[in-house]
Amino acid sequence: MSLPVQDNFFCSVLRCRAARQLADLHDICGNDQTAKEYRAIVENISKHLSSTFAHDSGLLKASTGKSAQADVWGSAFAVYADVLPKHDAKRISQAFLDAFTRGTIAWKSNIRHVPTDEDFSETSVWEDMLPNFKKN
Repeated sequence: MSLPVQDNFFCSVLRCRAARQLADLHDICGNDQTAKEYRAIVENISKHLSSTFAHDSGLLKASTGKSAQADVWGSAFAVYADVLPKHDAKRISQAFLDAFTRGTIAWKSNIRHVPTDEDFSETSVWEDMLPNFKKN
């Protein structure tokens, strides 16, 4: 199985967070130029996350290709990791509140990774993980 080239949301959030941490470490070590380079990476990723991964639900989607469903956990982590502009974090937080109120992201005290109103898709990655396996 080969996947098309695509951007992956959670990996982008992790890269942004790591670049911020590396910038902080280089600041402590007195490596100002390297810290500046890492901060440029943080700024570039932060600036483009919401526009690259925008989803109609108000959350952010898991990828720009296959499995482009609303990513509940990734959106929450992006807000927690403080990698989004404040207005985007506020909009995503409101989308969480709306989805929670509709009952589409919580099930038996657990938070789902995909809202129930977008659960199954023949075109998403998870459905291809076990070929020739009957799905519900």
